[in-house]
Amino acid sequence: MTQTILVILAIAAGMSISIQASINAMMGQLAHNTFLSLTIAFTISALFSALALWGFSERTSITFFSLPWYFWLVAAIFTCFGVGTMYFLIPKLGVGQVMAYALAGQLIGAMIINHFGFLGNTAIALNSYRLIGACFLIAGVFLINMGARQ
Repeated sequence: MTQTILVILAIAAGMSISIQASINAMMGQLAHNTFLSLTIAFTISALFSALALWGFSERTSITFFSLPWYFWLVAAIFTCFGVGTMYFLIPKLGVGQVMAYALAGQLIGAMIINHFGFLGNTAIALNSYRLIGACFLIAGVFLINMGARQ
């Protein structure tokens, strides 16, 4: 795949996160229970993922039992915290504000992970260009959110 297609897919994935988070936050409000919404969304997502895995099973080289149990546990904890917190916050702050703050958090976390090469990622040192770019993006997040308050 070309770089352009990959960038477009990344943008579309980001947009889909905003849409799914908004829908699930609304479901949580209607059900009067954020965790009920989270549980139903994850259950249905698990079913769709299982169908996709089944459809591509000949290409699967890693089985569930070949990975350490703590990988699954830690991934599940971070997924539930991240997604559940967003579902909880969207009705209180709005999807734009939550996504902007989440983007700032993702950016900061990703740069720390890259700088130190945590979690099996290639180490990419934090340099002045990356730091300035991150500062501009984070400043943009705060400007977006300041505009939302007026």
